[in-house]
Amino acid sequence: MRLPDTVALITGGGSGIGRAICQRFAVEGARVVVADRDLPGAQETARRITTAGGTALAVEADVSDATAVATMAERIEADPDYGRVDVLVNNAGAAWGDDILQIDEETWDRNLAVVLKSAFLCAKAVLPDAHPPPGRHRQRRLRQRPLRSRRGGLQRGQSWDD
Repeated sequence: MRLPDTVALITGGGSGIGRAICQRFAVEGARVVVADRDLPGAQETARRITTAGGTALAVEADVSDATAVATMAERIEADPDYGRVDVLVNNAGAAWGDDILQIDEETWDRNLAVVLKSAFLCAKAVLPDAHPPPGRHRQRRLRQRPLRSRRGGLQRGQSWDD
């Protein structure tokens, strides 16, 4: 285990890549906060983690909304098993609309709020109280980076591990 005594907040953790990130952090020993606007999805991720022997807290939060993010941060801080955030993974994303000629400005703004504004809001909410895990220095890396990238992306039937 590489992340004992670490509290990790993963946004968009209720499904897909976010769920996989949550599960991986739990395998590495982190206590995981699964944040998602879809509470049943977040609860399912937390259930899977606890069933596998990990520790997880499901939190409903629309991370594009400052009030919801503040409420989420307060809930984490108030929970005696968590109390802080050591690692923030801004994974929440949205892609409503797929035709630039048809998409309206409101939909465009919603996409940007989930993808960009949420990273700002979450960092602003948790960084002031963030503490490095015991024996480690504070990390300054705030972006999520792909584990591996390739020119041209993936080909049909190919995985990142190929």
